[in-house]
Amino acid sequence: MKALQVRIRKVRPSDVRRIIEIERSWAHLSHWSEDSYYRLVNDEGFTASYLAEIEDEAGLLRRNDIRLVTLTGIGGTGKTRLARAVADRLSGEFAAGSAFVELSCVRDPNLVISAVAQSLGIPEIGGTDVCETLRNELSDKPALLILDNLEQVIAAATEIAELLEDLPGSKVLATSRELLHLSMEVEYAVPPLGFPSISDAPTVEELCRFESVVLFERRARRANPDFAVTEENGSAVAEICARLDGLPLAIELAAARTKILSPEEILAKLDDRLSLLTGGAKDLPDRQRTVRGAIEWSYDLLSDDEKDVFRRLSVFAGGFTPSSAEAVLVGSGISVPTEERRKDERSWSGDQSIFILDMITSLTDKSLLVPQTGLGGTRRFRMLDTVREYAAAVLAETGTADEVHLSHAEFFLDLAETAKPHLKLTESGKWLRRLENEHDNRRAALGWTLNNEPEIAARLAAAIRHLWTIHGHLHEGRSWSAEILSRNIDMSDAIRWEVLTVYGNLSQFQGDVEKAEVLYEESLTVSTRSADKLQISQSLRGLAALAYMRDDFDLAKSLIERSIELSRAANDEFGLAASFARLADVANAEDDFKAARDLSAKALAIYRKLDYKEGISAKLNNLGAAVFALGDYEEARKCFDEALATAIELGEKINTRLIFDGYGALAAENGDFELSAKFSGFAETLGASIGYAPEPAELRFRDSYLEKVRAQLCDDEYNAAYREGRTLNLEEATTLAHDRI
Repeated sequence: MKALQVRIRKVRPSDVRRIIEIERSWAHLSHWSEDSYYRLVNDEGFTASYLAEIEDEAGLLRRNDIRLVTLTGIGGTGKTRLARAVADRLSGEFAAGSAFVELSCVRDPNLVISAVAQSLGIPEIGGTDVCETLRNELSDKPALLILDNLEQVIAAATEIAELLEDLPGSKVLATSRELLHLSMEVEYAVPPLGFPSISDAPTVEELCRFESVVLFERRARRANPDFAVTEENGSAVAEICARLDGLPLAIELAAARTKILSPEEILAKLDDRLSLLTGGAKDLPDRQRTVRGAIEWSYDLLSDDEKDVFRRLSVFAGGFTPSSAEAVLVGSGISVPTEERRKDERSWSGDQSIFILDMITSLTDKSLLVPQTGLGGTRRFRMLDTVREYAAAVLAETGTADEVHLSHAEFFLDLAETAKPHLKLTESGKWLRRLENEHDNRRAALGWTLNNEPEIAARLAAAIRHLWTIHGHLHEGRSWSAEILSRNIDMSDAIRWEVLTVYGNLSQFQGDVEKAEVLYEESLTVSTRSADKLQISQSLRGLAALAYMRDDFDLAKSLIERSIELSRAANDEFGLAASFARLADVANAEDDFKAARDLSAKALAIYRKLDYKEGISAKLNNLGAAVFALGDYEEARKCFDEALATAIELGEKINTRLIFDGYGALAAENGDFELSAKFSGFAETLGASIGYAPEPAELRFRDSYLEKVRAQLCDDEYNAAYREGRTLNLEEATTLAHDRI
């Protein structure tokens, strides 16, 4: 390793980190020469995992039972770059060497074999079939044929297979945006480069372990030799790589802009990425000089039906299921082929579901759609954001975009309104997961309808209000609600009340008591006008909550008593449970823990009867806090355990945050003060991540156990445990609670 160590002194610290990373995997890749390492790491910007990927592909081609490997992926994923690296890796292992056959300019499938012969320097003999010439030349000298950009001459696949059958020992490494569909073919899907999670706030050292960041830095230095990823620009570089889906071509073109722009300025311009990401090297094909060109190359190879479906699918944000695609596309007036129009395709049944499914399959095979798994294991598909932007641009040119967006909005409104009553029933977890899978689609629908069909926007917000509160989308829910109410939208009193109420709930949860009071007062006016007892009762409970938070317990109890009267008159068990729960909060604040226990238990019994799981989790947590205050720690632990299991099932955030303060209190009582400090850090971080502001009684509970912890741990001990707690994920924190409480 001496030569490599000498070279390290000539490169930057981030290069040193990457070379050290590669040295750690020396045992796996020890047969690589140091010269190959140095060139690929420092000249090409490859990381250890990328070198391992090259070795994996080379390993496939070394196997006797594999003759053809196809690298698939959307344009710009670096298939050609990877194929060249693999070919270089295997260059000395084939008697006839390797030949790189560039096929992007070949449009006639019949010319592919001729292009192979030309790349190998084998002259074509007049009157002799070129395949026969290749067989004669390579029969005893195996070659590695790299066939680059096969997608537009895919019909040559059979001829390629026949040639391989007659050339023992020769292998083909193909790059294509779709499979050749040959029985001898082994697919190696080339994914985009790995990119960091923006929310994890990685350090510079952690950032430089991601291939996308490494590539950005290497290409940026070509434009600006002084460029380096730093603490100041690291988050912007990470977000650029994430926004560009790790696509190498897009990252290279973005990095080239550092000659003039800072990473922060580049990030700000990514909303128009197709215009920004241009200017590739002039000696490259057009498709590799701009991101638009790379995607356009694939688009031009689609059939008319595929183009139509591809464009319309751009309305989906964050992915879709085949059934949602069918509903939206058919609802937007897509022209489904008649049986006569597709009479040459024997499998065509005339069924629109089969047609949409065929199109999704074809676009996935062509790497324009990416399969993914949603919450609950549902099968979904999505476009990379850069591809979606192109598809949306060509959809806009057709003049049909509004019809597609309206169909998309109506579909997700129907889904939300169908799900709404289920969020308080037995299968609430399933419906919450289904709605959460469509989080980005709801955003897209709300954004479009606000400006085009505002009544739909109001109905959609009303339908998903429980999702916003249960899953902790507090800031987002407030923003949409505020925007809807700021507009002069013609909506029914029932819908207006729901939007006002959720805006009030979310404001209360974020500690904005003044705003919440204005909204609850207005919701009370609206519900009184419509004489809806259930709505009036809930508005009164909202105002009671604010009175309780201000320590005006007499007013709070008076408002709750009025709410109880209305709930009983309307036979509203849900409202009764909510009122008992709020009275329990007041009792707790007044240090009447027996009353708090009894009232929480009363509310819990009703919620269990209704099988309202979010309420069950919340009241179990409150009951746990009450019995903890009464000294029954074992019962408190049982309450917290069941409350957490239910919250995790629902994906609920607020209760989860409070439950871990409960575990913190139990750990302190057990004398495990370090664990208590960890739970306090985890709870506070989870609450901060959703913008939740604990109620006064919740803060008193937290302060009480932390006072005991602080008395036992010095500042350094507490801070170390607290910081460790902040880094825990939910699974890790739950395991700690189950193992040590």
